[in-house]
Amino acid sequence: MGDYDSRVDEELFKRILEIVHRDAPGELHNLLAKLAATNASKLITENTFFVAFAKRNLLHVATYNQARNCVRLLVNPPHCWDPDKLDGRNHNPMYLAEMRDDIGVLVEIARQSKERRDMCSPSVDKPIYGGFPSTALVWPQDLWVHPLKRDAMIGVRHVGISGSEHDPAGHYMFRTQMIGPLVALVFELYIANPSLFAFDFWTGEESDNKQRLFWPVPSNEPDLREEVLEHSSCEDYPHCLYRISVITRQLHLPDEERFVILRNRWVTHTLTSFETSSRSWSLSPPSLMRYCRSVIRRLLVNRCKERNLQSNYVQQVRSLRQPQAIEQFLIYQDIWDVPDWEQHLTDGEGANMPYGIRLLARRIVLDTGETGTLIGHRFIPDR
Repeated sequence: MGDYDSRVDEELFKRILEIVHRDAPGELHNLLAKLAATNASKLITENTFFVAFAKRNLLHVATYNQARNCVRLLVNPPHCWDPDKLDGRNHNPMYLAEMRDDIGVLVEIARQSKERRDMCSPSVDKPIYGGFPSTALVWPQDLWVHPLKRDAMIGVRHVGISGSEHDPAGHYMFRTQMIGPLVALVFELYIANPSLFAFDFWTGEESDNKQRLFWPVPSNEPDLREEVLEHSSCEDYPHCLYRISVITRQLHLPDEERFVILRNRWVTHTLTSFETSSRSWSLSPPSLMRYCRSVIRRLLVNRCKERNLQSNYVQQVRSLRQPQAIEQFLIYQDIWDVPDWEQHLTDGEGANMPYGIRLLARRIVLDTGETGTLIGHRFIPDR
């Protein structure tokens, strides 16, 4: 699965990188088709590696360049590249997208991937740079073993960014707080499955209690009057979530207080209503559509208990065979698919995309006779 037969030459490498950096799938398709028709020596296939040291092909490169449209092009007809192909460190595109918390690219890969994950494994491999929101959305079974902790919401982490247009060969990460769209996503996922999180939403306390509920609000519900009055006209949601998280860290507030402040800001924007004339506010449950989405997700996630190896959440949603708009809503695309979020990054530092550690991969045969590659708790079948 990780075998490669050729290497792209430097001139062509730079040309393709420029296309990938612009995320121009039409140009990429035309170039690949032209090379296939006129120059067999420069034919680009999924077995052509672009990064010699790490043995990464064009799909790997498009993945960590945040080229969502190019990734969609490569994994779908007529190209149909293997979305699970391993590089020299046994990283597949799925792993690279998770490591960057790049949900847009991850969803394109997840739709076509054969990878399945064992929710009962005690050794769940998590990306070393903390792909918590992406994992929580696409692989909720991982959270049965390792529930998402409060620190994931307020701690410093890495997120993939597009890099500099003047340096198309640079593959960048950015170390900062969780960005606003991902904060909003995690809180929304909490509505469906509170048991997959290691903290109480309403108190901010770390807790292993699997019986907690999101709604109804406990009797000591938060007093959000001042928050609602101050932010009723805010037009910067969800990016204001990131900004308040940065501010509370810079003020060195206690973790629980930081979480509560972040939660209150999200609640203000998503669960409250404000009457301008009377300057009164009220706390209300999620809308009917949001609640229905959470119920459907809860049912799909709970299916993980019925089987050991399970496909990803994106494929489970697709199996419902709903219109595209409903499918996008069920994978929370209205929350995480926010353009131009990078311009809101105000605090942190950039870094090159690391080659990463080599993961242990071994060939196995399941009890069913199915053969494939096992990497930690992740099983990639041959067919």
